Amino acid sequence: MIQRWTSQVQLKIASAVVGEGCENEQYLELYQPGIIQCSFEEGFLGVQWFNSTEEESSAFITYIKDEKDGPGFRSGDYDVWLNGSLFIGNVTVEHEGVFIVTHAPSVSVQVKQYNIQVQLFVKPQLEYPVIEECQDKSKICYMLYKNPLELSCSVENVRPRISLIWNQRNSQRDKLLESNMTIIRNNEVTITPRSTVKIHNDSPLLSVLVCSVNENTWILEENETVVILENGSVDISHSPIRHPVELHTTMTLPCNDFNESILVWKRSTDRSETQEVILIRVQTWKEDFNETYNKDFRLKPDGSLMLPQTELYHQGIYTCVASDYDMDRIQTIDVVIFTNPSPSYIIVEGCYHTQYCVLDVAREGNVTCSVRGIRPEVELQWRTYGNYPALSLTELERTSTEKGGIFNISLTTNFKILSAPERGITLECFIVEQNSDVFMSSIKAARIDLNVTYDNKETPGSWTVAVVTTIIVVLLILVVLVVCLKVLNFRRSRRKIVEDEEMLPRLTGHLRRKIHQELKAKYEILYHSVQPLPYIRDSMYCVDNVYVDSGIERDSDLSEDIVESIIKNCSGALVILDGFDEYPDKDDQETDISLILRREMLQEIDVILTTRPFYLPKEFAPHTDRIRLTGFNEDIRDQYIRKAVVQGDEQAPGK
Repeated sequence: MIQRWTSQVQLKIASAVVGEGCENEQYLELYQPGIIQCSFEEGFLGVQWFNSTEEESSAFITYIKDEKDGPGFRSGDYDVWLNGSLFIGNVTVEHEGVFIVTHAPSVSVQVKQYNIQVQLFVKPQLEYPVIEECQDKSKICYMLYKNPLELSCSVENVRPRISLIWNQRNSQRDKLLESNMTIIRNNEVTITPRSTVKIHNDSPLLSVLVCSVNENTWILEENETVVILENGSVDISHSPIRHPVELHTTMTLPCNDFNESILVWKRSTDRSETQEVILIRVQTWKEDFNETYNKDFRLKPDGSLMLPQTELYHQGIYTCVASDYDMDRIQTIDVVIFTNPSPSYIIVEGCYHTQYCVLDVAREGNVTCSVRGIRPEVELQWRTYGNYPALSLTELERTSTEKGGIFNISLTTNFKILSAPERGITLECFIVEQNSDVFMSSIKAARIDLNVTYDNKETPGSWTVAVVTTIIVVLLILVVLVVCLKVLNFRRSRRKIVEDEEMLPRLTGHLRRKIHQELKAKYEILYHSVQPLPYIRDSMYCVDNVYVDSGIERDSDLSEDIVESIIKNCSGALVILDGFDEYPDKDDQETDISLILRREMLQEIDVILTTRPFYLPKEFAPHTDRIRLTGFNEDIRDQYIRKAVVQGDEQAPGK
């Protein structure tokens, strides 16, 4: 047995090892390997370790003249390091108490003794104060309550004892709350402290409570847990602001006038559901907290909620609740995820996507319009564009198919025209009801013009129609007689022209030039007075020459026979009839214009006729091509103006 050195000295040990020596208070984790730290200069004579304060106790391990011995060393439970520290293979409850180490630097130097108080500790599984009502939140917790409740904060299975307190925190200070502290002992090894505080309904809408460790704070990683309390007895229901967001785009939702200390963003997919918390920001006198519960979202510095890319499931009701500890602010936003239809317009059956569409219809028929690939689901409706009291519309079929949250919608409506209107009939298919405000005006409506063929059938009970029909029949008989007489006279004149054809002089280029000169001469004054806008003769952006073709002079020596002969013998002739809808005799089928359109006169020439879509000639030649002018959209107009005015300068201002 190695006896304790008899020479002892009184030491004053600081809380940490400074130079040689040992800390007088040290902590070892229970059921783990542990080291009682000391720091002795190398080359010392020896050290002896005792686990009892009794004078006659023996050292359980020694390290003298570079040799280790003692029952603790031989059992393998202990070891001494080169600096004199004691290594314990497995710390147990018996190791809590006072250890003594004696240190002999050399034979000639007095032996020193160090008394070391060893305190055991056990770390809890959750190394922070746990709010039992929201155990999975390590730093900040949000709670909605409607009735008075008790909040409990605890740290389970910890050693040594710690105490917990509750504070109400704001931007300037902490206010200690009255709480109840209880201790539960677990197998005489660990304890579970619990602190409980009562919350009443008179609390503000938003408040910040903090559960803090007030003793042995070193044992936990986090010594505080923050609770954001929302008083559910305060009504925060507000009429939501409708906010359409296009699918797969960035969404930013503002929290107006945000300059608050507490901010909570919540959302629900349906107004009846409990809202989930998305983000929390808390600013207090001690520190600030930012907690994100949904990783899809980001919080901007101004308090706005940002979502980099929207999906269909992001549609819902979003609520921003904010407070500066004195005043509360609430804002509710109804986010509608939408997709524009593809194609991006209302489709009318029988029409192409143009500015104007004219359908040839009878007095009764069906019209169908549809949208494809649209969200949210919308309602379509046919209506008259203008006042047509003698027109009825009856819905026949409405269909809506959905795939992946995207809709295809179609509407078929029957129309009946009871009497001929004074002007053309225009119908409009448009998006109605709540979701119509989501889309741009260019998408929400499509217009068509109806070119109606009237069958003149007698309307039952209408004597007026019968009288009009009788008059029309009489007029038709008279017209037929007149036409027969004109045809007979025309054939006689044609026979005479053929007989006298050999008497006409041979046509020369000189005659053709003379005709052109006389055509121009008649309207020479008008020709020189017409100027395009703007009035700049020499500008490259103006028309330099204007030619008005309106016949030859009355005293010309060119006879009608010569002019007609020139036209017939030309390799090609073109007649342009512009503005047929403004022609006063457009309904007269016996005018020269009508005869030319039906190719009953001047069959060899080509004819171009322009008219507005609501009035087309009732009769025309069978081999007729119809061309519809689609107009110019904004982009084409802008390109044309830039080319003509600023020579393609893309930097020129648009207005």
